[in-house]
Amino acid sequence: MNITFIIGNGFDVGLGLRSKFSDYFPVYIDESKGKDETLSPLAKEIELNQEEWSYFEKKMGEYTDKFSKETMGNYKAQFKDFEVNFIKYLRNEESKLTYDKTKIVQVFEKALLNFYRQDILSPGSFEIISNQFMRYKQDHHNFNFISFNYTDSLERCLSVFADGIIARRGINGSEYLNKIGTIVHIHGTKTNLPIMGVNDVSQIKNSELAKDNRFAKYIVKPLNIKANRTNNDKAAIDLIQNSQIICIYGMSLGETDKKWWVNILKWLSADDNHQLVIFVYDEKFISTSQFDKLDKEDYIIDILNSYGQSEKIDAELLRNRTHIAIHKNIFSVNLRKDEDAVMAEVAATQT
Repeated sequence: MNITFIIGNGFDVGLGLRSKFSDYFPVYIDESKGKDETLSPLAKEIELNQEEWSYFEKKMGEYTDKFSKETMGNYKAQFKDFEVNFIKYLRNEESKLTYDKTKIVQVFEKALLNFYRQDILSPGSFEIISNQFMRYKQDHHNFNFISFNYTDSLERCLSVFADGIIARRGINGSEYLNKIGTIVHIHGTKTNLPIMGVNDVSQIKNSELAKDNRFAKYIVKPLNIKANRTNNDKAAIDLIQNSQIICIYGMSLGETDKKWWVNILKWLSADDNHQLVIFVYDEKFISTSQFDKLDKEDYIIDILNSYGQSEKIDAELLRNRTHIAIHKNIFSVNLRKDEDAVMAEVAATQT
């Protein structure tokens, strides 16, 4: 049995990383002061009040309208400057985490083995997914991960499980394992070809540049993956297609990753037994009203419906296979070092 988690930046934020777009962009604006006119315009173009990285990627598609074939080199230089400096910022943020094995095992074991329990999903959803696990009770359970993050925080957390084994199950004299399976970084990592950009050429606002194949492969993520021959997309699609359950955690379902939401919808519609769990972050969610949960579910279904139109997939018809967990941060564990300890480490390196 394969359970695949689609992991977004919300996972890193839950560990204590200040890796939201709204965390980094003020830093970038400050760093851009004094840069020459080739690099500085981007800092003036993008707004400060957004948190999701999909917002930035969408804006970079719109920002192309400020350029032409003759000046697209300036666009690339600005995008590269942003990316290089963000990766540097991210490395510094990662250095502020400490991977406490006891804390991680306590949180992650519970999250992976009980992500569908009744205090997270509704009783009806709990029953459906429990039945799915019963069908595969005499099988090993592999927990796979498709990460959209550039950090190695996921790997470092999962490495605390000896030999990748989360738990052992004894049934009728035989032993079955719950274990860590495959981890794929769909858009690379901070040390190996990190990729930012849009989903397809339709999201490049400048029609002249959208028709330029050489330019498109730089900022259309699927084209970039293909050009770099990383095969991360093929590995991710294989994991999706061979999953019985998929959980989306810490992601915004943004349109700049539309390809993956379409692939998940195709997978969901292919088998009555496939189940999709979507963890939605909403700290303002109220469970004491009859409206809030259904409003949030309708909002998610509407987004999926908009992506399914091109494939004639009706997400509304798949609602019974889609389970929404609102403001349930199952992987949240603060691993950030005390600020005084961080300052002491910095001081030690300077002596």
